[in-house]
Amino acid sequence: MMHPPDSTLIVEAEGTNWSHSPNLGLTDQSYVCNEPSSDYSEILDTCEYSRTHTMDLVNGSGTLRGRVSLELPIKGRGYLESENIESAQEEADLLISTAEKTITWKVKVVSDGEISSSDGMLVESEFSSHELISLSKFTINPVQETVYSFSALVGCFFLVLVIPLMIFFSARYRESLNERKRALVDD
Repeated sequence: MMHPPDSTLIVEAEGTNWSHSPNLGLTDQSYVCNEPSSDYSEILDTCEYSRTHTMDLVNGSGTLRGRVSLELPIKGRGYLESENIESAQEEADLLISTAEKTITWKVKVVSDGEISSSDGMLVESEFSSHELISLSKFTINPVQETVYSFSALVGCFFLVLVIPLMIFFSARYRESLNERKRALVDD
């Protein structure tokens, strides 16, 4: 069914808010959903968190992307902190099971303030779910961390001390050159 060019798609979830961004799932776009009022909201697209989301249809069709759970990682990898591997397994299972939700969606198309008939309307949906594939202990390489720490220390030392001292000594040198020139002119 073709809808007029000024049609608007409205999708409402019963009983729960969900996040929507037109850039969700697109690999060439930048967005952030977990921080809707972040400092990066002017640079990155942020998700809107609401029960109802709307979008204008282009040539009578469109794709509305959303996330129901923000606790689970969107790229398939995440981490959590735990005392041991057994409690980490329990926490991961609990995290996945608490994020499962059953939601009823109400979909309508509005054109010129009127709800369009659903005759001939085709609604397709895709969803992804999470399951725990593997769990591994994160380890730190002490040699690598020591090199990183030393590099950070040297970098901070250089920025905080060496550069200001270079400016100070170059200013003192220039001042002494100017004093010598003045002394030669006065003689």
